[in-house]
Amino acid sequence: INSVDTAQLNKVYVSSSRLDSDAIVSFVRCLAAISLDELRDARAPRVFSLTKIVEISHFNMGRIRLVWSRIWAVLSQYFIAVGCQPNLAVAMYAVDSLRQLAMKFLERDELANYTFQNDFLRPFVVVMRQSQAVEIRELIIRCLSQMVLARVNNVKSGWKSMFMVFTTAAGDPDPTIVRLAFDTIEKIVREHFGHITETETTTFTDCVNCLIAFTNNPHSMEVALNATAFLRYCATKLAEGAIGELPEALPGAVVEAERLAPTRVVALDQQPP
Repeated sequence: INSVDTAQLNKVYVSSSRLDSDAIVSFVRCLAAISLDELRDARAPRVFSLTKIVEISHFNMGRIRLVWSRIWAVLSQYFIAVGCQPNLAVAMYAVDSLRQLAMKFLERDELANYTFQNDFLRPFVVVMRQSQAVEIRELIIRCLSQMVLARVNNVKSGWKSMFMVFTTAAGDPDPTIVRLAFDTIEKIVREHFGHITETETTTFTDCVNCLIAFTNNPHSMEVALNATAFLRYCATKLAEGAIGELPEALPGAVVEAERLAPTRVVALDQQPP
């Protein structure tokens, strides 16, 4: 192994962008399997292939969307597995690498009726729900907060996964996670409300359901009251007809919110004072 020219070895990964669509998917699948094997020993994991997976993800992100979606179908499962690793350092490295890739991916505009952003951010949702480490869940909230503030103009279908993460955080057993997540939701509603309703009216439903979850959080009455106040703000926008381009679809969103938490969403059916 010592006789291997590292420069030549690195060319294999740099040149991966020249592989055809089937070859790159196979290459990523094999590299992910090798990396998982390297990380199997939680006491002494090897991260060489993990770092290379991040590199080839950067090199191949410019591929056409359909090819990239096949690549990401492999990588998303990989990042979920590594993000839930018992070795905290490895898991945090994986989540931070996922953040870097997401930031780069969100630089690209998403075409209407596509859900690539939502698919890309899905690993954050799964790891948030499955990880037992408070540090990992906190890191995910901080990563999404950074993405919202830096790429809010480009987020389209990605709002769905973001709200799913924050909704999960609302019921977290750690009060710090609840507070941190709600601080981000507060910024989104106060400063970027127009962005979450400009693509699909269902995004408004996701926002409402997320706020409902915070009204039911078990840790902070202050957060619950503030979430209720933001629900009233959403009710005002709804009454003004300012939600999306298809207002006739909105009553269904309200019905869904009532089904999930009827005691909390009553303000949506009332005119604001």
